Amino acid sequence: MISGFGGKQEAGETIHETAWRETLEELFDFSPEVIQSVLPEVLKIPYFKTFTNGNYTVFVFTFDTLLLICKMF
Repeated sequence: MISGFGGKQEAGETIHETAWRETLEELFDFSPEVIQSVLPEVLKIPYFKTFTNGNYTVFVFTFDTLLLICKMF
């Protein structure tokens, strides 16, 4: 399991966009410009499960999902 990605939701972002933006920033070190260009395609990738606790939402992805992202870019 990889854990620890997180951050604040930016104005106008959905929780899915926030989760993917933070993942792309922190795991793949993508710049904001690259993230904006690839986010529409990445948002099509399904997540495994979601947990919500108060103000926090956790999206669970498999390593296969991360490999898929690597192959996309």
